[in-house]
Amino acid sequence: MHIQMNMGRMLEADFTTGAVLISFGAVLGVASPVQLLFMILFEVVFYNLNALVLGDNYIGASDIGGSMVIHAFGAYFGLAVARVLYKPNGQMDNAAEGAEYHSDMFSMIGTVFLWMFWPSFNSAPGSDVDRYYAICNTYLALSAACVSTFIFSILFNPKRRITMEHIQNATLAGGVAMGTAANMQVQPFGALFIGFSAGLLSTAGYTYIKPFLAEKVSLHDTCGVNNLHGMPAIMAAIFSIVHCAINNPDQMMPQVFGLLATLGTALATGTLTGCFLRLPAVEHLGEYEYFEDGKYWEIEEDEEKED
Repeated sequence: MHIQMNMGRMLEADFTTGAVLISFGAVLGVASPVQLLFMILFEVVFYNLNALVLGDNYIGASDIGGSMVIHAFGAYFGLAVARVLYKPNGQMDNAAEGAEYHSDMFSMIGTVFLWMFWPSFNSAPGSDVDRYYAICNTYLALSAACVSTFIFSILFNPKRRITMEHIQNATLAGGVAMGTAANMQVQPFGALFIGFSAGLLSTAGYTYIKPFLAEKVSLHDTCGVNNLHGMPAIMAAIFSIVHCAINNPDQMMPQVFGLLATLGTALATGTLTGCFLRLPAVEHLGEYEYFEDGKYWEIEEDEEKED
């Protein structure tokens, strides 16, 4: 009895990891390492179950870049967990949650690497012509998202300045929004339109939608995964539905069912996982431990106190 290792398995592992990391972004700083470990164990199972349902043997959705399977599932699974774990004291407007200059600079390095990696990510499952279309469409969408993000970051800021959070995240939204239809012949203007729209949507999400959800439904989204992964992934599915309705009507309903199945599965399983993580037997963070590293990591401030 042995497990075969090949390129396909490695890609599946890469995509599974991507979904888990997206979910991490929703609960970062408010979940303990033990809770995160259990969340991983549950999510890997539920993620692969959803991917199986969306595959050719059941729904048959086309999602080469994984916008539905990876981004939508990871985002809304994580957001469901975050909502269940929410406690009224200590999470919202926590001073320890804010970014610093150096952390922003390091985050930008990550943004640049992701930007370069995204065409390969979206095109990896394809071959021949599909891979060619996926690379070109993703590159154009990412470029348009960059332009859009800088424009609307300035327009949405009362001081007419660029917001670092927007540049770190919304510039990548084009890659997410292009994922589902990446191998479809949307034409260059279509890819540019998708990317530009994604940059606008993601920037608006960080500026208006994230604080609105926090205030109205007590949804604390630490890294804004709804803005970078959730809403652009839904946009990706909608664009693929529209494209299929025009060019390939037989594929339209599998795209619709794929989106609905992913959202339903992510929210339901995320809620169940969150309920498990709230059990008293599972270690959790106290009110004064949110967004603090000192409980689990040796940091310079602790060393200075000891001296």
